[in-house]
Amino acid sequence: MIAAALVIIIYGINQAQSGVALFLAAVFLALLGTPPVLWLERKRVPSFVAVMLVMAVIIAFLLIVVAVVGTSLNTFSDELPHYQRRLHEQVLALKAFLETEHIVVTEKALLEYLNPGSVMSLVAGLFAGMGSVLSNLILILLTVTSFFWRPRASLSNFE
Repeated sequence: MIAAALVIIIYGINQAQSGVALFLAAVFLALLGTPPVLWLERKRVPSFVAVMLVMAVIIAFLLIVVAVVGTSLNTFSDELPHYQRRLHEQVLALKAFLETEHIVVTEKALLEYLNPGSVMSLVAGLFAGMGSVLSNLILILLTVTSFFWRPRASLSNFE
């Protein structure tokens, strides 16, 4: 009975991991944003304005991070042919080194292990992952905003 319950609990945790990850990201951003909201409220800024200012800063920061990562991935994909050429040269140098050590390996076998196509699939996966992150970002930001608008009695305990 205990083993069956453990299996069900583990299965439930596995199925809920994406929702839990979104919730934890929202909690993290809310914890980062709560002190500035409270500080602005102490400076007599209305709650709505304080929350909107902090959310604007969080959104701007996230957009900058997305822009930097997107630019890096774009630069990487543009430079990929150059990296593939260098990888091929390194494979040839490795093959020559292995031959000096009396280890016979074909170039085809080495290229199977060091496949440039897998790098392309990795980059494609990163782009697809960025799309899912951006779609979940709105949900995370709405959850963070709801954390800021909780009753002030619970947030004032952090002061």
